[in-house]
Amino acid sequence: MVVVSLLEDVKVALRVEHDATDSEIEDLITAAIFDMANKGISVTWLGTDPMDASFSINDVNEDALPAMAKRAVVTYVKANYGYDNDEAERLMKSYDSILCSLGNSRFNAVYETDEEVDAGALGLGNLSP
Repeated sequence: MVVVSLLEDVKVALRVEHDATDSEIEDLITAAIFDMANKGISVTWLGTDPMDASFSINDVNEDALPAMAKRAVVTYVKANYGYDNDEAERLMKSYDSILCSLGNSRFNAVYETDEEVDAGALGLGNLSP
């Protein structure tokens, strides 16, 4: 299995083959993660706090990165990359829709005990996160 970095995945989505704009892309990835955390989306998969000034995309635990969170990051970057982006508004609406899905998912819940995790996974009640 080939391990590809989040930066490389985003560059593929953008169809960027050079390294000239890596800094801009990294800034947008960081902004997407910050935006997700700021809007209340759980980012525990980061393993670090994106609100910390020393946060870097190198801190992202890509093995723990949920597919929907990755899709949100890619969509955010695609919406904000470059200057003449006719699709920016549509892509930001898509990003917001993904955040709604993430915010309403079990992925975003914070459980205190193993019993709460099991009950939530089985749909056995409305346990408070």
